Amino acid sequence: MPLKDLLFTMINRRRITLSLELRNYMKAVHPGRKISKPGYLKQRMKLNPRAFNEIYRHHSRSF
Repeated sequence: MPLKDLLFTMINRRRITLSLELRNYMKAVHPGRKISKPGYLKQRMKLNPRAFNEIYRHHSRSF
């Protein structure tokens, strides 16, 4: 799963099960492709937590 998709799904969680979130997202954005819950969680573990701080700083500069 590309970084852009990973970050988008993490930020836009809607409090439903992760499996449903992934299925709905992939159906809407990447029709015909699927990602498993373990595959998603493995990608999420690779993400440096400081990435969110950098995203916050980047977006707050414009205000």
